[in-house]
Amino acid sequence: MNLIGKIHFPNANYQCLLSIKKDLEVHIFSPVNEHLTWERFPSEFDIKAEYDEWLIEIKNIKGTLSQNTYEFSGVKEILKHLTIDWEIFPKEAANKLWLKWSFYPEQCRFIRKGHMNDIPSRWGITFYPEKSMARFLHYFCNDRMGPLGLPSIFYGVDHSIYLDNHQKWDLESTNNRLKLITMILSLFKGNPLTYQLLIGRMNNGIVCLQFNIIIDKHKHFNADLPNAFVGLKNEYQKEFSETFAKKIDLLFNNPEIDKIMVILSYYRMLLVTYFDEDKLAFSYQIMESIARYLNMKMPGESYKAIIVKKLITKYKYHLCSSCLSVLKKETESAGAKINFVDLFTMGARVIKADIKSDDIDLLLNISRFYRNHIFHGDFLENNEKVRKEKIDLERKYNAPLFLIIQSIVYLMGVNFLLGIDYEMLIAYKKG
Repeated sequence: MNLIGKIHFPNANYQCLLSIKKDLEVHIFSPVNEHLTWERFPSEFDIKAEYDEWLIEIKNIKGTLSQNTYEFSGVKEILKHLTIDWEIFPKEAANKLWLKWSFYPEQCRFIRKGHMNDIPSRWGITFYPEKSMARFLHYFCNDRMGPLGLPSIFYGVDHSIYLDNHQKWDLESTNNRLKLITMILSLFKGNPLTYQLLIGRMNNGIVCLQFNIIIDKHKHFNADLPNAFVGLKNEYQKEFSETFAKKIDLLFNNPEIDKIMVILSYYRMLLVTYFDEDKLAFSYQIMESIARYLNMKMPGESYKAIIVKKLITKYKYHLCSSCLSVLKKETESAGAKINFVDLFTMGARVIKADIKSDDIDLLLNISRFYRNHIFHGDFLENNEKVRKEKIDLERKYNAPLFLIIQSIVYLMGVNFLLGIDYEMLIAYKKG
């Protein structure tokens, strides 16, 4: 795909020749000027161009930028198979060096002319890794046989799952929600997800496409890691697909969305971390974060309370009674409507783990122990004692401790984020 476009920088616009390859690698040819030199190519920019019936927008660089220089005659030789009106460039361009930049863009959009402001009736998403698609095709109940076609200028077919656009999302609204969508659906796959293609359709006609270029493919795989993930019982899959977009909207418009995204970032770390102790640490961090968000009481003492008590013990003869009183209040748990153990127990029932009350406390204490060490740099006091308790629990319940907690934490997340009852869910383990 070869075309003429404009590079837009914050303070200037420049005409350029543009070539887009099948894998969406972009090649730009432009004469050297004050903003575009061999030493400098701004990392933030956008390119606007047209091709056939499509408006094209390309944003920023993802990955490595390679550069070459040519005399004007060399550029004409490289592009001799194209019909180019060279008069669009200033006359002095023929006497300048030309630069060629090759890179993969952060994002590439194609919008059908005349449909810039249209609201699609359906949004299609192709996730990455591609193996995720089989699971989500079941969950989103797409009533179609086989993949849909793509416009002739693109290669391949459309394997996307589709959401009816009852929420009236335009392209920007959908784009802004993609991170939230992929992070939540990662819990249903046990892999960190991203997307590679977003498609807006009016009936069956495509009005826009947005490609996300995957450069580092390895960061979306953890195939060698034992892991857990959540599933839906068959009878609840239709309800899930019908309400998913609405629930995403409720989360996205939540005044505390920043806190929710922090919790989801912990889930993403849990998906890819390797060591058992790290999995226990992130699992506890997630549980504590959810409990704090929902004003629930966690069993045992918080890390903050432990530190404050150490300060009181160390400085009790150096502080006045008022200061000591303030510190002691910091160690008291705020009243909570629901005990966190009840939530934990509901998750344990789903994985058919009849965990006794005393064992729940011990299991949480072990997880907290590793969290405090890994997150806060505690020395592993009583390490042998905790390690023995961990081994004893694993023998008792015939499963790795991190996998038990991880399963419960994923179930807890789906319930917390999407409001899906535990009775609708299944927990799986892999590896």
